[in-house]
Amino acid sequence: MQRLLLIFIAILLITVSAEAQRRPGGGFQNQVTPEERVSKQVKALEEPLMLDNVQMKLMEITMMKNQKKITELMQNIDLSREQKRDSVQKLYQIQNDEIQNLLTEEQFEVYQQIEKENREKRAKEFRGKRPNQN
Repeated sequence: MQRLLLIFIAILLITVSAEAQRRPGGGFQNQVTPEERVSKQVKALEEPLMLDNVQMKLMEITMMKNQKKITELMQNIDLSREQKRDSVQKLYQIQNDEIQNLLTEEQFEVYQQIEKENREKRAKEFRGKRPNQN
């Protein structure tokens, strides 16, 4: 009887420990497709940039093309982490140049401000997830 109780407690502790290690919102079940990601990004930009239907469609096409390239790049096992990072930065610069051609000057200024805020937010989240470097 005691052995059965000890086995049950051990299994319970392992299960609780494993569940505590899971990241909230993480895992394969919560991954979004590139199409969903791009659609969400364009929808978020629609109101602040006051995009018309043509601009929205062109933004979607531009961002989708970029997302596909990034996905292919990240799956390339022959590239180092630094090479991937540099290539992704170049792709985003190309995307920004293309987006600049789609938007008016005022819209592009707002777009740049939104992108800056998003970068700062991601950097803050990243710093918060890193373990202490003492």
